[in-house]
Amino acid sequence: MWRVCLSSTSTAGMSTPTTPELVTSQPATPEFSKPCYNSSTAKVEIFAGSGVFMDELSWAMVNKCSASTSFIRSLTLALFDVETLVRSNLRGGASKRKSDDEKREALDPQKLNALYGAALKKFPNLTKSQIGSTINGKIAELRFNLKKKSVN
Repeated sequence: MWRVCLSSTSTAGMSTPTTPELVTSQPATPEFSKPCYNSSTAKVEIFAGSGVFMDELSWAMVNKCSASTSFIRSLTLALFDVETLVRSNLRGGASKRKSDDEKREALDPQKLNALYGAALKKFPNLTKSQIGSTINGKIAELRFNLKKKSVN
């Protein structure tokens, strides 16, 4: 694992950042005991008041998406792990296509509400059904790819 640590120089009692250093996750020694910026500790709330936080770096990458579909798909993958997505669907329940298919669990409603809020804030012309279709489309793609891998 690599982390970027910012060295600092002290000028008149004030610390100012200088160049970044690359530090591996080796056992702590005096040279590695500097305070490090770890991107996994810097969190940002994805939609105000939602209580759903994610890594600042991941959020920045999601926000670079200029198309609504790619934004929603990226945010879905950032909020939910693949295993959860594969065994779930948007609202839960059995498949409407296959009557013998297992009942799937619903995705976390708090995360979903935050995802909807963030998507609607960035793309105000979207409808909730478009967002839901995009999420279910990503889930279907993940299941298809998983099934394809297990066949090979």
